[in-house]
Amino acid sequence: MSKHVFSHLTPSILLPMLLAVTLSACVEPEDNDEDILIIESIDNTDMSGDAQTDDMSEDDMSEDDMEPGEDDVDMADIPAEPTLGCEGNAFSGEVFFDHDLSSTSRYSLRRDDTDELLKGENIILYNQDFKLQGTTCDNGTFGASNLHDGNYVFGVTDLDGRISASSSQGVRFIEAVKEGNLNVVVFGDSIPAYGPAPWYPEYLEQTLDTVVDTDVANIAIPGTRSVDWLPGVSHYYEENLFPRIADADVIVFSLGGNDLYELANGSVDTSDPSAAIAQFDETVEEVISNLKLLITAIRNENPNVDIVWMLYPNYATTERWAALAPDLIGVIEGVLAGKLNYIRRELAHHEKLIMWDINNATKKLDLDAYLSDELHLNKPGHILWSQELFLTLGGVIIENGISIEAEPREIGLGNPLSMDQ
Repeated sequence: MSKHVFSHLTPSILLPMLLAVTLSACVEPEDNDEDILIIESIDNTDMSGDAQTDDMSEDDMSEDDMEPGEDDVDMADIPAEPTLGCEGNAFSGEVFFDHDLSSTSRYSLRRDDTDELLKGENIILYNQDFKLQGTTCDNGTFGASNLHDGNYVFGVTDLDGRISASSSQGVRFIEAVKEGNLNVVVFGDSIPAYGPAPWYPEYLEQTLDTVVDTDVANIAIPGTRSVDWLPGVSHYYEENLFPRIADADVIVFSLGGNDLYELANGSVDTSDPSAAIAQFDETVEEVISNLKLLITAIRNENPNVDIVWMLYPNYATTERWAALAPDLIGVIEGVLAGKLNYIRRELAHHEKLIMWDINNATKKLDLDAYLSDELHLNKPGHILWSQELFLTLGGVIIENGISIEAEPREIGLGNPLSMDQ
């Protein structure tokens, strides 16, 4: 979204529009036996950092050698090696088959009695120092222990045509990490290209580089709408995006916000509430249609690429928006929450789309703390957005010996043919 858009949204214009929206009848409800496997280690030193020595028999050692001394190492002080198995004290979760693809993001999981926990799924855990691989256990669980603080990539491999129904990992992303090189393209509106630098794509590249050699190209254009990036509409697709699609492993974008704010910027008929409602709903449907067309165009050019779309946060939860419409902000917040959930469900899984659910990721946070103005990110915002994107793709962040995620990682897999696209 462009910095110029909201500057025109004075209270006299925005308030009637938002009031009209609150009258909308189509508000969507708000969703609310273990084997330890260490397959490969990068270096041949032990975890204490000392080079391995030749084996010595007890007969080869002098009596002095057998005596404890000040240079002897206390075995209790040697860090335990990382493990990947059925359970773990640092990072854990489960893998299940989502028959109806009811899981639509990391924050909107729908594992019910018809879904099955998946045994024997091939899993990996990578960072710069080691590569672990194994399989999920009888109840679909996995876990890692003894992880030092830092960034990792975890994923289920060999998906055999299935998709990540819960948007808990990328598909091509995992393969690219295994291959050792990752190519990411970011495009869309001003979310990745405005505010105090560095912007979130640069933070993302820094994070990914700690695990795999990564290149992130940011070609976002502030102020652009969803229609602006469609093939044949303007030069943005043909000249900026198209040349990068074939070689991309992951394509990330945010579009749709400027479409709605352009409507609020004067084109909505605030004198007729019924007309305003119809215009708002029509614009939402146009955005969904345009995004689906764009996603399909990208998928046709690169069948294997991971495509990630950002679901915007609920800006009506901020003090900045509350100041514009203090008497109505509670209703407005509920209406926008319903619309965002509706958009998420409509777009989820379209052409294997991965849902980067910033709306739910920020639901319990003070959104004002992450914004530089009514719409755009400040430094903490760019850091948080990049962190959430990393986790969505399959990243793991360990701090103080445990994952920063509040709950175990749930990975829902599904057959895309089980859902009409």
